[in-house]
Amino acid sequence: MSTSDLLPPEVYQEFARQIPVAKYGLVAVCTMLLYDNLLSLDDEIEYMWNQRFTFVTLLFLLNRHYALVVFIISLLMAISPAFTPSVTVNTLCKVFTTRIQILKQIVRCQSFILLEAIGTGTILTILPDMVIGMRVYALYKRSRILGAFLTIYLTAEFGVALWIYLTPKVSPVILPGPESITNSLALHACLGAPSSKLSNLQVASFQFMQTAYDTVVLLLIIAKTIKETLGQRLNSLHGIQSLIVQHGVIYYVVVFTTNFTWAMMILFATENFKYSMAS
Repeated sequence: MSTSDLLPPEVYQEFARQIPVAKYGLVAVCTMLLYDNLLSLDDEIEYMWNQRFTFVTLLFLLNRHYALVVFIISLLMAISPAFTPSVTVNTLCKVFTTRIQILKQIVRCQSFILLEAIGTGTILTILPDMVIGMRVYALYKRSRILGAFLTIYLTAEFGVALWIYLTPKVSPVILPGPESITNSLALHACLGAPSSKLSNLQVASFQFMQTAYDTVVLLLIIAKTIKETLGQRLNSLHGIQSLIVQHGVIYYVVVFTTNFTWAMMILFATENFKYSMAS
């Protein structure tokens, strides 16, 4: 590789300062999920595994265990130099004491970046949406109109995400320079970026749709609670209405802040940080 392919040293230094931030974030997420799984394992066994298996049970297990698995894979993608566009791995296997080469596999970052874009950021947004949607659906006594609206909206939101990441495809962000530098532990990254044909606003449309969904859900929860407690003082609320309001507000504040920050980072952050909030 000629020296003309090298970037100024300052670029590599800045990249080396930014990349560890995203990696530390993934470590924190994996640690938190694992800690939460272990902390509440007894409750999971009592209220999920010992009960009749339903669609709600499936959603719970996907939100809980699928999330941990994909975040661990994302962490491996972020820290392991094996996930690079040009590394060839020869896998050898012993069969009856004979060493036989059974697989020659090219491990490419490009083969896995869709997992981070769709399998992590998108799926782990839609799954909690389905849970909160079913909660609102039950709160409104299984209204078919509301159920149809939420289903159509979430389907459209998922379709927008697929449009963003599959038109034409997500491409790996490749840092120019020799692999001995770009694939070092300090600079290694397996990041994907949507097609350059899409503007930042188009790419952020998924996050804006999610923010709108969270807002509508919160308003529905508050409207139902106010209707059923009309004439009562706020401090006299008890039971399920009070719990739903409290959890709804907390959920909205956390998720709204996360998605709004994610959208703003897509619009204005540097390439290395645009999609770090997906985790």
